[in-house]
Formats: sequence, structure tokens, C-alpha cells
Amino acid sequence: MRGKSRFPLDDRRHQRVADPTRPVAAIPRKQYTYYSGTSILHPLAAPQILGVEHTITAHVTIPEKGAEGVLACSGGEFGGWTLFLKEGKFHYVHNYLKLDHFAVSSAAVVPAGRHTLSVHFTPIEKHLMPDYSTGNVTLSVDGKQVGEMKGVKVAGQYSAVTGYGLLIGRNTGTPVSHEYKAPYAFTGKVEKVTVDLK
Repeated sequence: MRGKSRFPLDDRRHQRVADPTRPVAAIPRKQYTYYSGTSILHPLAAPQILGVEHTITAHVTIPEKGAEGVLACSGGEFGGWTLFLKEGKFHYVHNYLKLDHFAVSSAAVVPAGRHTLSVHFTPIEKHLMPDYSTGNVTLSVDGKQVGEMKGVKVAGQYSAVTGYGLLIGRNTGTPVSHEYKAPYAFTGKVEKVTVDLK
């Protein structure tokens, strides 16, 4: 039928982005494991963690002279999250659509040796039009809490505005946080990064 659509057009805006039935390539599971050197993973092929309870844990080895750099990140300057070490301290930054940056850091330097560095996100509220969530974040080193922040604002998804997905041990493209310059590759050893979903 020339000039006529055979299928209805979806004119939703915010609702379409927030639709939980949209297909993604990530296989649903409770835990995902990634290793240093992993190729960039598109946001829709990575674990769907935005707005849901989750823990990201980096298993690292820090040499005697110390280390710095990105442990794991997703997104870019227009939105996303990043875990990194800078000046010996453990940092988490969530970049909400370049409109706001939520940052939390450990007070003490992480010493040399093998460690687990993790961030836990607990959702508090869900909003539509626009689609975003708020939640609380805690940082832990070897299972001990070293920092927290409440009221972190998280977009429903960042893939449409960033195009950058999950990376381990570096932040290629544009930096999620202006606390560092890309690629800010980690100078220690990232053994693996696990993503656990509640």
C-alpha cells in the first residue's frame, strides 16, 4: 500500500525509553564477570544496572609504588559511571546527563596488595517523564565501608546520548568524569570485575 504504513507508529517518548520490555542483548543472570582487556561492551549488551540494586566489585593488585586509573566505567561525558583510583584513593562518580555529577571517595589511601574495591547502589525512587531513578551509594574496600552518598540521580539509560559501553581498566572515548583525562588506564592489575544484581 503506497503512502500508507502497514504498522502503527510508536509516538511515545519518555515511556518508550523506560519500557522494560525493550529487547537487550544481555543475557539475564545474577552475576557477570569481566577481565582486563575486554573489548568495549555496548550499553544494551552489558548488564542492565541503571536504577536497580547492584554491586560492582573490582579485584585488583596494587604495586608497592601505588597505582591509579580507571577500574571500570560505562558511558562518557554526557552520562555514565566510573570507578577509579586517584592519588591512592578509591573514587566513584555518576555523571547524570552532564547536568550533575555525584562523587564519593574513600578518605584513606588504598595500600599496596590485593584488594576488592566495590560500589553498591540501592534504589530509592523511580520516576517517569523523564525516566530516572534516585538511590544511595556505598563504597567498600575489602568488605569494609569507606564512603557513602545519598540521593544519587541515575538516568534510565545512556546509550542514546553516549554510545559508549562498559570498559574494564580504562576509559576510552570521552571521560565520564573530569577528575581525569582519558584513557586513564589503570597502572596496577585488574584481575577481574564482577557485577552482581539483586
